[in-house]
Amino acid sequence: MKGAILTVCPGARVIDITHEIDAHDVAQASQVLASAVPYFPPDTIHVAVVDPGVGSERLPLLSITPNAGFVGPDNGVFTDVLRGLDHPILPANQVDFIADHPGQTHRATLPDDCAAYVIDKPDLWRQPVSQTFHGRDIFAPVAGHLGSGVSSDKIGTVIEYVEVLPNLEVRRRDGRIDGTVVSVDRFGNLVTNIRIGRSAKVSDIEVAGRRITTLSTFYTEAAGLLAIVGSHGAIEIAWTQDSAARRLGVGVGTRVTVRDTL
Repeated sequence: MKGAILTVCPGARVIDITHEIDAHDVAQASQVLASAVPYFPPDTIHVAVVDPGVGSERLPLLSITPNAGFVGPDNGVFTDVLRGLDHPILPANQVDFIADHPGQTHRATLPDDCAAYVIDKPDLWRQPVSQTFHGRDIFAPVAGHLGSGVSSDKIGTVIEYVEVLPNLEVRRRDGRIDGTVVSVDRFGNLVTNIRIGRSAKVSDIEVAGRRITTLSTFYTEAAGLLAIVGSHGAIEIAWTQDSAARRLGVGVGTRVTVRDTL
């Protein structure tokens, strides 16, 4: 992919965010990408390829936001980036994004200051196109052309909707928050969708039948099972110098309950 970019745009500066996303984990990729984007210069072109549906009818996508361009499959990989915009994405035809577990994507409309294009100009692709490696043959060359100054409308055709992942519901009531593990990082930390302030006080965090009675401020503050507000601003369940996912035998979709937040 790097070679394909540099062939089209020799002056490109290519920076790796990560190659450690779990196989097929579009939700994890979406979260990691969104956490990295704010630290890159304006007008950066981000290429994200976690693409279980490569070669299928899923569309190749270019999304343009006020600060960056995004190239990759239209499978929800840009969901968290789009939800983090000043003007949030909206459900198409009032589709409810809320879900109790990861699953099928839903269509969404972009705010007025963004645009989306289906990448459909084969003359800008690397030929012949592999059915199993669109990252190399479609997404990387398109990113190179964008970096060389080719305008978005020369890359593809404007589309009205993009695919987004469902929100995993967070229920807040009577001093209690019920959320879900949305990803597991390479250390085995269970990253949830529960966001609270770093100074919040909690009396109980429950996961997989285990209880944690306080939030830690660093990973070695407690011995064994602990909870911490991670770099994404969400509660993580961790195990000191070990994998919480392995120790607890759980993963994405596991329910987590937090009580008495202030």
